[in-house]
Amino acid sequence: MTVRHKIRGYDRRTDELVEEHDLPAACLDRIRPLVSAGRDDPDLVAVYPLDAAAIQAIVALLPVRLDLDRYDFFLDADASWETIRAAKAKVAV
Repeated sequence: MTVRHKIRGYDRRTDELVEEHDLPAACLDRIRPLVSAGRDDPDLVAVYPLDAAAIQAIVALLPVRLDLDRYDFFLDADASWETIRAAKAKVAV
């Protein structure tokens, strides 16, 4: 199963989702060291807040502008860990 990742931006005042950008799988290895993912999340399924260093790396990889002054950004997966675990179990059988 392929996990699709998104960069999602939320308005700091309202917590409303205001931006969403696809993160190509090829970029994930460059972003992985910049988030605090544990060994128990190799597919980066959890939601990870992105700091300024991670945002700068993403902007260098993707043709996007991210407004750090107005929005908080997160790396997010479009699949839950339960879905991924179930898919991997089917492959292993």
